[in-house]
Order: sequence, then structure tokens, then C-alpha cells
Amino acid sequence: TVGERLSRSASVREKIERLLYLSGRVLETVEAHEPDAVVIEDYAYGAKFGATFDLGELGGVVKTSLWLRCKIEPVMVGSGAARKVVLGHGRPKKAEIIPMLKKMGIVFKDHNESDAYVVAEWLRATSKEEKEKR
Repeated sequence: TVGERLSRSASVREKIERLLYLSGRVLETVEAHEPDAVVIEDYAYGAKFGATFDLGELGGVVKTSLWLRCKIEPVMVGSGAARKVVLGHGRPKKAEIIPMLKKMGIVFKDHNESDAYVVAEWLRATSKEEKEKR
């Protein structure tokens, strides 16, 4: 897990440096593992204002960087759709995910990690289904 918190009063330069750092870490990981696909959680259009713009900027920088440097077009999935496929029912709330995964024998310390796992598992599940169709 990679992250970097900034204060609300962070300067534009600090925000740009964070975008470049996080995007660089994603590119390092992709280049080191050479995956067939990369999945990114789609934007939460119903989310409250605030960090939404920062997350949107990060998503744009990561998608652009993946394309320019690796020629990878990321697969986008909404968190609700990923949760439904991976967890097997409806659209559980964020607070319900860690206990649900724990029942499956998968333990994470925070919601960011559990969300990332669900998105990755969604890609595995849907990629497997696509392969089986062929």
C-alpha cells in the first residue's frame, strides 16, 4: 500500500509532487510485473466534495502515465460492481467489507487495502470468465 497524506493547506507544488510520486510508484509496479491488464477503481460520482477532485486528478495522471509509458489502457470498474462480483451479493457498504473478507479468511488492516483487493479480484474473476467464453 502506498499513500501520502497532505494537509488541506498543501500548496499546488506539494499536490503535484504527490501526484508524480504516486503515479511513479504505480508505473514502477506495472513495469516490474508486466501484467496483462491493470484495473483502476472508477470515480465515485456520488461522493461528497473535498478529496474528490484530488482523486480525479490522480486517476487522470495514472491513466495518462500508464498509456504514455506502458501503452496500457486501464480497465475501469465501479466499487459497487466489483463488490457484487467478488463478495457475491448486493452492494455492501465500505464498513462491511473488512468483516466479509475476514469470514473468507482474508484479512486487511484498512478499507483502502480491502477495496484494492476487491477491485483486483474483480479483474481476476472477469478475466477468467472471458477466457472461459473463448
